[in-house]
Amino acid sequence: MTPDRERAVGSTRDRDDEDAAAVIAVIAALATGNSKTSESAPRSAWGSPAHRLGVVAPGQHAWWMSGVGR
Repeated sequence: MTPDRERAVGSTRDRDDEDAAAVIAVIAALATGNSKTSESAPRSAWGSPAHRLGVVAPGQHAWWMSGVGR
């Protein structure tokens, strides 16, 4: 094997070791997790789907422009 080839193979092994270490670190972090359970705040009107979507059509008592028929 040439020195360049040995260097390339060595760097690949180093990269594989680094990738494996990163995967192990992520799995360990996910495994420990956050054991505390937090209570969520009560929902407000801003989180309501009706607030986001609005009404489909104006109701009977909705405002309309003068001179324009309903």
